[in-house]
Amino acid sequence: MLSLLLVSCNVLQWVDQLGDDRCLAWGNNLHGQLGLNEIGSYEEPPREIKTLRGFGVSTVACSDNFSGMLI
Repeated sequence: MLSLLLVSCNVLQWVDQLGDDRCLAWGNNLHGQLGLNEIGSYEEPPREIKTLRGFGVSTVACSDNFSGMLI
């Protein structure tokens, strides 16, 4: 069973930290603030932030113009 450890969101975007060491992001990505290595208008459904694989993210945070992760 997949576990959800942490959710960070604002009005336009969301980042989830999962128990299997993955982070998912979706929402406004107009300036690439979701960390998906793409710039677009809106991302849905949630997509894995692949550049974070294996880094052991300890927490996630969202703001209007960026997403942040502590490793």
